[in-house]
This record gives sequence, structure tokens and C-alpha cells, in this order.
Amino acid sequence: QGEGVAAERKAIAEGLHESLEIIAQHGLDMREAMALVALTQYTDMVRALGEGSNTNTILLPHSPSSVGDIMAQIRDGMLIADAAAEPKAPPRALPRPEQVA
Repeated sequence: QGEGVAAERKAIAEGLHESLEIIAQHGLDMREAMALVALTQYTDMVRALGEGSNTNTILLPHSPSSVGDIMAQIRDGMLIADAAAEPKAPPRALPRPEQVA
């Protein structure tokens, strides 16, 4: 089952990549394209939940700003991950007391 999920995620990622390339070819800013893709994924998810026969109740923040909030959280997470991945300078040794005097 894990291989099937991995293949599904890979197909989704490839589809998103193709979609973003097409959008970029038409002059849309990459940030706008990502926001559009996020909005599309969000509405697809809400629709899929509504179509599920076993779905009884689900609470979602649903306002015009909710997609923007989600995008901000994703963007912030990416920025934090980028900052954490940057190589850090090794700590400098503190001088010994006899070297200071």
C-alpha cells in the first residue's frame, strides 16, 4: 500500500509541476500561480469531503482569508526550513583567562 501512495503523490507532484509551468508561460507570477494551485487544492479537498459517504461532520476555517492563511503558514515553514539548512559557521573558541590578561 505504501508504494501506491508514493506513486500517487509522485503523480500529483508531476501534475502540479506541469500546471505551474503552463501558468508561468502565460505570464502569471509564480507566487500568484502557487496561490491559485493552493486554492484549487483546497476547494478540491472540500468537495471530496462533501462527496464522501462516511463524512458526518468536519470543521474547517472557511473564509476568503483561510487559503491565504494556509499559504502564509506554508511560506513561513519553507523560509524556516531554508534558514535551518544554511551552513552555520563553527563556534569560535572562547579565549582562556591567561590569554585575556
